[in-house]
Amino acid sequence: MAKQMLLAGALVVFGAFLLFSVGLPTAGAVADPRVCLDPGHGGSAPGAVNGLLEEADINLDVAQALEFRLVHDASLAVVMTRTDDFTKSTRDRYEFCNSQNATLMVSIHTNSVADDSIDGTLAIYFHKDDRILAQELYDAMWAKLQPTAPDPLNFVPFGLKKDALGVVLKSEMPAAVAEPVFMSHPIEAERLGQTVSECSDNSNNLCRRAQIVEALYEGIINYLALPPGDEGGNGRGGGPPPGRGR
Repeated sequence: MAKQMLLAGALVVFGAFLLFSVGLPTAGAVADPRVCLDPGHGGSAPGAVNGLLEEADINLDVAQALEFRLVHDASLAVVMTRTDDFTKSTRDRYEFCNSQNATLMVSIHTNSVADDSIDGTLAIYFHKDDRILAQELYDAMWAKLQPTAPDPLNFVPFGLKKDALGVVLKSEMPAAVAEPVFMSHPIEAERLGQTVSECSDNSNNLCRRAQIVEALYEGIINYLALPPGDEGGNGRGGGPPPGRGR
């Protein structure tokens, strides 16, 4: 009888362990994630301009192609802060994402500086949870964009930057700003001139917009696959250690 009671007790404990183990999430902390994409600038605020190339147009084209990939290939719910050339304030953007109960927000930009020889990739965050998302985006951007850059050896690993930008400061979900490449670089500008739909065949590695879409897609998917409590930020993409970029 004692042995039977001991065996029964062991089975109960083992069954409880199985139930607990099966119930543990193996990837991702949210069952039904919702992604909020924010194409930076728009309307009366075109962002950086290089000849006929406007940052707002690049950002929107990339965001729309990324939305399609996330919806059709990953079956994710996606909302966007703008779907046309509209003027949106910073407040409009974070309030919209907050109102949609988004799981994460990615604000898509294209970098630019006066020195047209500079090129590289950067991700911006503010809160601790933002940093984990920023790191995944940065890792994916670096891995995808550095090898095919116009000058790979001088493609700068700017890494992560902590900045109190309103769009990340006041978001109620993990949020990050992606700055994949510099449109002020003349060869980057030439490659960025093609829309995603114009260069669906990316075998020649010249379609930067399509590459950016793929990088951001991978970064978002990788972030959502992180186990709950994962601290991230390990620089897997080949760039500098977290927070050590120039």
